[in-house]
Amino acid sequence: MESLQKPREGIVEFYAYISQKVSSDLQVFYNPRMEFNRNFSVCAANVLCRKRENVSICDALSASGIMGLRYICEVENVTEVFFCDKNPEAINLISRNLELNGFKFVKNEHGKRIFEKNGKRAIVIKENALRMLSTNIFTGVDLDPYGTPAPFLDSVARATYWKGFAFITATDTAALTGSSPNACLRKYGIFSSRVCFSKELGARILLSAVIKAFAIHGKAFLPRAVLYHEHFYRVFGEVLPRESEITKLMKRFEIISYCEKCKRWFEEPREKCACNEKTKTIGPLYTGSILDKGFLNELYIELEKRGFEKEKRVCKTMLEEAEITTPFYYNLHEFCSALKINPPKIERVIENLKALGFKASRTHFDALGIKTNADWHAFKEILLSTE
Repeated sequence: MESLQKPREGIVEFYAYISQKVSSDLQVFYNPRMEFNRNFSVCAANVLCRKRENVSICDALSASGIMGLRYICEVENVTEVFFCDKNPEAINLISRNLELNGFKFVKNEHGKRIFEKNGKRAIVIKENALRMLSTNIFTGVDLDPYGTPAPFLDSVARATYWKGFAFITATDTAALTGSSPNACLRKYGIFSSRVCFSKELGARILLSAVIKAFAIHGKAFLPRAVLYHEHFYRVFGEVLPRESEITKLMKRFEIISYCEKCKRWFEEPREKCACNEKTKTIGPLYTGSILDKGFLNELYIELEKRGFEKEKRVCKTMLEEAEITTPFYYNLHEFCSALKINPPKIERVIENLKALGFKASRTHFDALGIKTNADWHAFKEILLSTE
């Protein structure tokens, strides 16, 4: 049974329909578990908006409006936020939430409800998100759909200013992590499979689709971070119009071959692994850097300043793995299972890798994952010699 409650996130108080079970059947959708995402996004937006003026952001699927509310109330240099939803109940709730946070209704203009506070404008529009994104340009676009973002990617790329930024969420993890390869091919146009680095695979599949969507419109989507947490992915990136940057990104797309038996992968097409097992084909997939150290450093400071402790811990791990540009990680238990040995302590393996001159860290994608620039042979030997 849902009820209208008044929770608080950041400095924003708002009305939301809350039920024991989060469902798209709610009168107006709201997921309390995604506060982690919103905290992360507010801080990421502050890092990017700090170097821009008069920022306009589109909250493309607004629902209760909490994400857009937090942008306009908590982020520097944001002067205009567009709230968009096709649900009339959502439009009424967003309007009520704006007034709760001190925004004054000014006027209706061409079907838009306009609110103002301290020189900032909130524009609330009852509109299909695809139409909204296809006919307007914003400094930043936030897309947080229920499920896959795939149907919206072309419109997001079209709507993002050529020197802007975009944040995109996906919750269709089965398609992204190789559990449903047919769904992945249908939605994202990428061949996938079950692999020992499935969580990072999902991040790269989503990012690959975003990069290609922006490239079609002559825009380079430069990844600053890809977050995986609980049940969702979140891509954070800046946009540039340079053809040279688009070319650099596209040159990092590869076909990956993966061996299920020995957990080895190759950044090239191969029919068989060295162990003579038939490989699986994955891709074409972006294999370049997905974590920008400079951006993450600023993000960490922002998270610390606002007291977001859980988010800060995740960002710290992301900073450590950002030192290693080699794609993918080794899942310790799956790798040891393939070798038919008992898994050693993960910290001990990381210590031994570093002692031999390799870079190594945990990864936020997987609690059992080890990120390292050691190749398959070196990692295998270290595992076999680690007590």
